[in-house]
Amino acid sequence: MLSIAYAAEPSDEPHFDDYPTTEAYRLAWYTWRAIQRDGRLNPEEHAAQWHVTEHAIINRLYG
Repeated sequence: MLSIAYAAEPSDEPHFDDYPTTEAYRLAWYTWRAIQRDGRLNPEEHAAQWHVTEHAIINRLYG
C-alpha cells in the first residue's frame, strides 16, 4: 500500500514553549485568535499584544 502524506501548512499560531509565562502565552493566543476572527485588533486586544511583545523583548535582552 502506498501512502502520501503532505506536510501541514505553516501556522503563525502561538506555541506555549515560545513564551516565558503562561499568562504571556494566553495573551498571545487570544490576540492571534482575534486577528484570525476580525483581521484586526480592537484597542484592548492591541494593548494585550503590546504587553506580550514588550515582555518577549525584555526576556531576550536580559534573559
